Amino acid sequence: RRQGSDDVNMRAAETFSFNDFASNGGILVAGGLVMALNQAWPDLVVGLIVAAIAVKGGVRQVLAKGPAGQNVELLSQLASRLGDGLHLPGSAGYRASLERVFFPDASRRTPPAVVHPRTTRDVSTVLQVASAAGGRVSVRGGGLSSNCVDDSAVMIDLSVHLGNAEPDGDHVRVGGGATVGTALAAIAPQDRVIPVGIVGLAGMGLVTRGGVGYLTRDIGLALDHLVEVELVLPSGEIVTLSEGSTGYQADLWWAVRGCA
Repeated sequence: RRQGSDDVNMRAAETFSFNDFASNGGILVAGGLVMALNQAWPDLVVGLIVAAIAVKGGVRQVLAKGPAGQNVELLSQLASRLGDGLHLPGSAGYRASLERVFFPDASRRTPPAVVHPRTTRDVSTVLQVASAAGGRVSVRGGGLSSNCVDDSAVMIDLSVHLGNAEPDGDHVRVGGGATVGTALAAIAPQDRVIPVGIVGLAGMGLVTRGGVGYLTRDIGLALDHLVEVELVLPSGEIVTLSEGSTGYQADLWWAVRGCA
């Protein structure tokens, strides 16, 4: 808990414990976090980096618990609102998403459906529908997680359309499904670097748990360079967090930075 928070904000912060960030129905990072860019070693001149990530590359989010039969209503609503963004078992999109999951055991699971969101608004729609229908949702970000697939949860695969990284001056925006390798490759032509992890396959969600890498001794953890985060709450509300956030959003900002 952060000193000085009122009861409502304290409860919000408690939702995002360091070791169980999103599994309590906390949030889905889908649209943005801001970190600091650096000149390539050995210069290490700190700049700014804007990034959009998925929590832990695939943390399971249980929005509500209910019988499997509720999936019928859930899938019906998702189909009407997402169209070809919804992929059912047996479809090419469904198979492709599961085949790209890093862990074989997880890739053999059979979720009720897979969603390929194109925008943060699409992610919001999935969470709104799932919450109303009492359904369950899992998240596939970078894909280096066995928790990104669940037999009873619709999988949101952020890697298909939200896995890009685009530099913008001293900033770079990284999609929720991007990997460490994608982010580093995007800024390499500028001779810039992010102090992220040591495995290129990992999702950028590692930032929410610190982000320890080869440059940590010199320029700190990845979360030390975090400037902005775009989140989708379980209700479907989209919020953009930064050091300037106030009220409950200030506690969410604190929480998404690993409670640091």
